[in-house]
Amino acid sequence: MNIRSNPAALPLSALIVASCVGLSAEAATLVKGKIYASEATMDSPIFYYENSRAEETGKLISKTTYSELSGKPAVEEELTYEAGKLKKYTYNQHQTEEHGTIEVQDGKVHYAFDDAKGNHTGKDPWEENMLLPDMLEGRINEAWPLLSAGEETKFRFLILEKQDNYGFKIFKAGDTTYNGKPAVDLTMKASGFFVALAAPAFKITVEKEAPHRILQTVGRLPVRIPKRVPPQGRGDLKALDGVLVLAHVDAPTASSPADSAGASSGAGAGAPSPAGAASGLAVPAPRAGAKP
Repeated sequence: MNIRSNPAALPLSALIVASCVGLSAEAATLVKGKIYASEATMDSPIFYYENSRAEETGKLISKTTYSELSGKPAVEEELTYEAGKLKKYTYNQHQTEEHGTIEVQDGKVHYAFDDAKGNHTGKDPWEENMLLPDMLEGRINEAWPLLSAGEETKFRFLILEKQDNYGFKIFKAGDTTYNGKPAVDLTMKASGFFVALAAPAFKITVEKEAPHRILQTVGRLPVRIPKRVPPQGRGDLKALDGVLVLAHVDAPTASSPADSAGASSGAGAGAPSPAGAASGLAVPAPRAGAKP
Protein backbone atom coordinates (compact mmCIF):
# COMPACT_ATOMS: atom_id res chain seq x y z
CA MET A 1 0.00 0.00 0.00
CA ASN A 2 1.25 3.48 -0.85
CA ILE A 3 1.36 5.28 2.48
CA ARG A 4 1.68 8.70 0.90
CA SER A 5 -1.50 8.16 -1.11
CA ASN A 6 -3.19 6.76 1.99
CA PRO A 7 -1.61 8.50 5.01
CA ALA A 8 -4.10 7.00 7.44
CA ALA A 9 -2.40 3.64 6.82
CA LEU A 10 0.76 4.93 8.50
CA PRO A 11 1.24 2.86 11.67
CA LEU A 12 1.62 4.91 14.84
CA SER A 13 4.61 2.76 15.77
CA ALA A 14 6.46 4.30 12.83
CA LEU A 15 6.18 7.77 14.34
CA ILE A 16 8.55 7.56 17.26
CA VAL A 17 10.11 10.53 18.95
CA ALA A 18 12.66 10.58 21.70
CA SER A 19 14.52 13.52 23.08
CA CYS A 20 18.27 13.80 23.06
CA VAL A 21 20.97 16.39 23.52
CA GLY A 22 20.72 17.64 19.95
CA LEU A 23 23.35 18.84 17.51
CA SER A 24 23.54 22.17 19.30
CA ALA A 25 25.23 20.52 22.26
CA GLU A 26 28.96 20.29 22.82
CA ALA A 27 30.78 16.99 22.53
CA ALA A 28 31.18 14.76 25.60
CA THR A 29 27.73 15.23 27.06
CA LEU A 30 25.48 12.92 29.04
CA VAL A 31 21.71 13.01 29.46
CA LYS A 32 19.76 10.58 31.61
CA GLY A 33 16.05 10.11 32.00
CA LYS A 34 13.18 8.17 33.44
CA ILE A 35 10.20 6.98 31.43
CA TYR A 36 6.71 6.77 32.91
CA ALA A 37 3.60 5.16 31.48
CA SER A 38 1.61 8.38 31.91
CA GLU A 39 1.56 11.65 33.83
CA ALA A 40 -0.79 9.98 36.30
CA THR A 41 1.89 7.44 37.28
CA MET A 42 4.95 9.64 37.80
CA ASP A 43 5.97 7.81 40.97
CA SER A 44 6.91 4.58 39.17
CA PRO A 45 9.28 4.64 36.16
CA ILE A 46 9.04 1.72 33.77
CA PHE A 47 12.19 2.34 31.70
CA TYR A 48 15.42 4.31 31.91
CA TYR A 49 16.94 6.48 29.19
CA GLU A 50 20.53 7.51 28.54
CA ASN A 51 22.21 9.47 25.74
CA SER A 52 25.94 10.11 25.50
CA ARG A 53 27.82 12.08 22.87
CA ALA A 54 31.56 12.13 22.21
CA GLU A 55 34.06 12.97 19.49
CA GLU A 56 35.73 9.93 17.93
CA THR A 57 38.35 10.38 15.20
CA GLY A 58 36.81 13.58 13.91
CA LYS A 59 33.24 12.31 14.08
CA LEU A 60 30.50 13.03 16.59
CA ILE A 61 28.97 9.80 17.89
CA SER A 62 25.62 9.89 19.69
CA LYS A 63 24.53 6.73 21.52
CA THR A 64 21.11 6.25 23.12
CA THR A 65 19.94 3.32 25.25
CA TYR A 66 16.46 2.66 26.57
CA SER A 67 16.81 0.14 29.39
CA GLU A 68 14.47 -2.00 31.40
CA LEU A 69 14.60 -1.42 35.16
CA SER A 70 16.95 -4.41 35.44
CA GLY A 71 19.44 -2.59 33.19
CA LYS A 72 18.77 -4.85 30.17
CA PRO A 73 18.77 -2.78 26.94
CA ALA A 74 15.38 -2.63 25.23
CA VAL A 75 16.31 -0.26 22.39
CA GLU A 76 19.72 1.00 21.27
CA GLU A 77 20.45 3.74 18.75
CA GLU A 78 23.68 5.16 17.41
CA LEU A 79 24.19 8.15 15.11
CA THR A 80 27.32 9.32 13.36
CA TYR A 81 27.79 12.95 12.28
CA GLU A 82 30.59 14.41 10.19
CA ALA A 83 31.07 18.18 9.97
CA GLY A 84 27.67 18.59 11.64
CA LYS A 85 25.90 16.45 9.02
CA LEU A 86 24.12 13.16 9.55
CA LYS A 87 26.01 10.22 8.05
CA LYS A 88 24.52 7.08 9.61
CA TYR A 89 21.82 5.97 12.02
CA THR A 90 21.70 2.44 13.49
CA TYR A 91 18.61 1.11 15.28
CA ASN A 92 18.20 -2.08 17.33
CA GLN A 93 14.84 -2.87 18.93
CA HIS A 94 15.68 -5.87 21.13
CA GLN A 95 12.11 -6.38 22.35
CA THR A 96 10.78 -7.05 18.85
CA GLU A 97 14.06 -8.20 17.24
CA GLU A 98 13.84 -5.45 14.63
CA HIS A 99 16.84 -3.50 13.42
CA GLY A 100 18.01 -1.30 10.59
CA THR A 101 20.06 1.62 9.34
CA ILE A 102 19.67 4.97 7.63
CA GLU A 103 22.70 6.23 5.70
CA VAL A 104 23.20 9.48 3.83
CA GLN A 105 25.45 8.99 0.79
CA ASP A 106 25.85 10.82 -2.50
CA GLY A 107 22.88 13.08 -1.91
CA LYS A 108 20.49 10.24 -1.06
CA VAL A 109 18.99 8.71 2.07
CA HIS A 110 19.32 4.91 2.08
CA TYR A 111 17.02 2.87 4.33
CA ALA A 112 17.47 -0.78 5.36
CA PHE A 113 15.07 -2.34 7.87
CA ASP A 114 14.69 -5.94 9.06
CA ASP A 115 11.66 -7.36 10.85
CA ALA A 116 9.81 -10.69 10.99
CA LYS A 117 8.59 -10.17 7.42
CA GLY A 118 12.09 -9.82 5.99
CA ASN A 119 14.41 -7.10 4.73
CA HIS A 120 12.99 -3.79 3.49
CA THR A 121 14.98 -1.14 1.65
CA GLY A 122 14.31 2.23 0.11
CA LYS A 123 15.85 5.58 -0.71
CA ASP A 124 14.93 9.25 -0.90
CA PRO A 125 16.71 12.33 -2.20
CA TRP A 126 18.42 14.04 0.74
CA GLU A 127 16.94 17.37 1.84
CA GLU A 128 18.57 19.71 4.34
CA ASN A 129 15.40 19.87 6.44
CA MET A 130 15.38 16.10 7.09
CA LEU A 131 15.73 15.08 10.74
CA LEU A 132 15.93 12.18 13.13
CA PRO A 133 14.82 12.58 16.78
CA ASP A 134 18.45 12.96 17.89
CA MET A 135 18.60 16.18 15.86
CA LEU A 136 15.40 17.69 17.25
CA GLU A 137 16.88 19.88 19.98
CA GLY A 138 19.29 21.43 17.50
CA ARG A 139 16.38 22.27 15.23
CA ILE A 140 14.49 23.88 18.11
CA ASN A 141 17.51 26.07 18.88
CA GLU A 142 17.92 27.11 15.26
CA ALA A 143 14.24 28.01 14.99
CA TRP A 144 13.92 29.66 18.42
CA PRO A 145 13.37 33.20 17.09
CA LEU A 146 10.45 31.89 15.02
CA LEU A 147 9.04 29.71 17.80
CA SER A 148 9.23 32.42 20.46
CA ALA A 149 7.42 34.79 18.07
CA GLY A 150 4.54 32.33 17.66
CA GLU A 151 5.62 31.03 14.27
CA GLU A 152 6.22 27.40 13.37
CA THR A 153 9.19 25.50 11.99
CA LYS A 154 8.72 22.67 9.50
CA PHE A 155 10.92 19.68 8.71
CA ARG A 156 10.73 16.10 7.48
CA PHE A 157 11.16 13.14 9.81
CA LEU A 158 12.99 10.11 8.46
CA ILE A 159 10.92 7.00 9.36
CA LEU A 160 13.06 3.86 9.22
CA GLU A 161 10.15 1.44 9.71
CA LYS A 162 8.43 2.76 6.57
CA GLN A 163 11.61 3.63 4.60
CA ASP A 164 10.11 7.04 3.96
CA ASN A 165 9.92 10.60 5.29
CA TYR A 166 6.99 12.70 6.50
CA GLY A 167 6.41 16.39 7.10
CA PHE A 168 6.16 17.65 10.69
CA LYS A 169 5.98 21.02 12.36
CA ILE A 170 6.72 22.46 15.80
CA PHE A 171 5.05 25.51 17.30
CA LYS A 172 4.81 27.16 20.70
CA ALA A 173 1.88 26.05 22.82
CA GLY A 174 2.54 28.46 25.68
CA ASP A 175 4.80 29.62 28.48
CA THR A 176 4.99 27.54 31.65
CA THR A 177 7.21 26.78 34.62
CA TYR A 178 9.23 23.63 35.21
CA ASN A 179 10.55 23.05 38.72
CA GLY A 180 9.88 26.70 39.42
CA LYS A 181 11.88 27.99 36.44
CA PRO A 182 10.66 29.55 33.17
CA ALA A 183 10.00 27.02 30.42
CA VAL A 184 8.11 26.76 27.15
CA ASP A 185 5.68 24.08 26.01
CA LEU A 186 6.00 23.15 22.34
CA THR A 187 3.73 20.97 20.23
CA MET A 188 5.01 18.79 17.43
CA LYS A 189 2.57 17.27 14.97
CA ALA A 190 2.39 16.06 11.40
CA SER A 191 1.97 18.93 8.94
CA GLY A 192 -0.18 16.92 6.54
CA PHE A 193 -3.87 16.78 7.45
CA PHE A 194 -4.40 13.04 6.97
CA VAL A 195 -1.09 12.01 8.54
CA ALA A 196 -1.94 14.24 11.51
CA LEU A 197 -5.17 12.26 11.96
CA ALA A 198 -3.21 9.00 12.13
CA ALA A 199 -0.23 10.22 14.16
CA PRO A 200 -0.41 11.53 17.74
CA ALA A 201 0.86 15.00 18.59
CA PHE A 202 3.91 15.29 20.83
CA LYS A 203 4.32 17.67 23.76
CA ILE A 204 7.82 18.97 24.39
CA THR A 205 8.86 21.16 27.33
CA VAL A 206 12.11 23.09 26.94
CA GLU A 207 14.09 25.68 28.89
CA LYS A 208 12.96 29.21 28.10
CA GLU A 209 16.52 30.48 28.36
CA ALA A 210 19.29 29.34 26.04
CA PRO A 211 20.34 26.67 25.26
CA HIS A 212 16.62 25.65 25.37
CA ARG A 213 17.36 22.09 26.40
CA ILE A 214 14.54 19.56 26.33
CA LEU A 215 13.27 18.83 29.85
CA GLN A 216 10.29 16.57 29.27
CA THR A 217 8.34 14.99 26.42
CA VAL A 218 4.93 13.35 26.27
CA GLY A 219 4.30 11.10 23.28
CA ARG A 220 5.28 7.97 21.42
CA LEU A 221 8.55 6.29 22.48
CA PRO A 222 10.47 3.44 20.82
CA VAL A 223 10.11 1.04 23.76
CA ARG A 224 7.12 -1.27 24.04
CA ILE A 225 5.14 -2.62 26.97
CA PRO A 226 3.56 -6.08 27.25
CA LYS A 227 -0.12 -6.69 26.70
CA ARG A 228 0.38 -9.97 28.55
CA VAL A 229 3.20 -11.29 30.73
CA PRO A 230 5.39 -12.83 29.61
CA PRO A 231 4.99 -11.71 25.98
CA GLN A 232 5.27 -14.52 23.45
CA GLY A 233 5.94 -12.36 20.40
CA ARG A 234 5.64 -8.89 18.87
CA GLY A 235 1.86 -9.14 18.94
CA ASP A 236 1.98 -9.29 22.73
CA LEU A 237 3.77 -5.92 22.89
CA LYS A 238 2.11 -2.55 22.40
CA ALA A 239 3.47 0.90 21.66
CA LEU A 240 4.04 3.29 24.54
CA ASP A 241 2.78 6.86 24.59
CA GLY A 242 4.69 7.80 27.70
CA VAL A 243 6.43 10.59 29.58
CA LEU A 244 10.19 11.05 29.35
CA VAL A 245 11.75 13.24 32.07
CA LEU A 246 15.34 14.27 31.40
CA ALA A 247 18.34 15.29 33.51
CA HIS A 248 21.29 16.97 31.80
CA VAL A 249 23.86 15.67 34.22
CA ASP A 250 26.89 16.98 32.33
CA ALA A 251 26.24 20.63 33.19
CA PRO A 252 23.84 21.33 36.09
CA THR A 253 21.54 24.34 35.70
CA ALA A 254 18.80 25.90 37.76
CA SER A 255 16.17 24.48 35.40
CA SER A 256 17.16 20.92 36.30
CA PRO A 257 17.86 20.95 40.05
CA ALA A 258 18.64 17.25 40.33
CA ASP A 259 21.46 17.43 37.80
CA SER A 260 24.09 17.93 40.48
CA ALA A 261 22.78 14.92 42.32
CA GLY A 262 23.08 12.87 39.15
CA ALA A 263 26.65 14.02 38.67
CA SER A 264 27.60 13.25 42.24
CA SER A 265 26.24 9.74 41.92
CA GLY A 266 28.96 8.91 39.45
CA ALA A 267 27.63 10.30 36.16
CA GLY A 268 30.30 11.95 34.05
CA ALA A 269 31.10 12.64 30.44
CA GLY A 270 31.54 8.95 29.70
CA ALA A 271 28.68 6.51 29.11
CA PRO A 272 28.09 4.19 32.10
CA SER A 273 26.42 0.84 31.70
CA PRO A 274 22.61 0.68 31.62
CA ALA A 275 22.72 -1.05 35.00
CA GLY A 276 24.68 1.87 36.39
CA ALA A 277 22.10 4.25 35.00
CA ALA A 278 19.33 2.28 36.64
CA SER A 279 20.98 2.28 40.04
CA GLY A 280 22.19 5.88 40.18
CA LEU A 281 19.76 7.94 38.16
CA ALA A 282 18.65 11.29 39.53
CA VAL A 283 16.10 13.20 37.50
CA PRO A 284 14.28 16.46 38.16
CA ALA A 285 10.69 16.18 39.29
CA PRO A 286 8.13 16.56 36.47
CA ARG A 287 6.01 19.67 36.30
CA ALA A 288 3.17 19.37 38.77
CA GLY A 289 -0.29 19.21 37.26
CA ALA A 290 0.96 18.86 33.70
CA LYS A 291 -1.46 17.54 31.13
CA PRO A 292 -0.39 15.56 28.03
